[in-house]
Amino acid sequence: MSYFIHVLLDNGVEPDLNINTLKEKLNMQYLREWKGDKPSIVFRREILGPRKNYDHLELKWSDSWHLRLYFETTEMNESVEIDACYISGLEKDKNKSKLIKEMKRRVVILSKDDPDNEHSDYIVELMAFFENIPGSVFFDPNNKRILNS
Repeated sequence: MSYFIHVLLDNGVEPDLNINTLKEKLNMQYLREWKGDKPSIVFRREILGPRKNYDHLELKWSDSWHLRLYFETTEMNESVEIDACYISGLEKDKNKSKLIKEMKRRVVILSKDDPDNEHSDYIVELMAFFENIPGSVFFDPNNKRILNS
């Protein structure tokens, strides 16, 4: 199983967050108390596919498994706005729906395949990290559902 999650970010919370500050924040908060092997975090540029020429962070625990974090805005990728509009339609609470529709930033989490779920704890910890950012919304694009609300 591979992981594919969108984390929409509230426009008013940490407005200066970008790919660079995300790396700093991960080092200071996500990895500070990490138990066990810590991943390396490096900047990479995507060379193929729909995110060609996008910068991302690669968190690598071993040669066999890693995940990538793409920080996207509506200015970089128009699908951020399209997806936020779609996701807002899934939210039953009208106030939350309106907030989601206005979100202009997201982090896309993509992982390498993990057939035996050996690395699921890394994803859980990463989601807890993003959950600590107020107003964040988790969306599973494969199953088309909001994971927190």
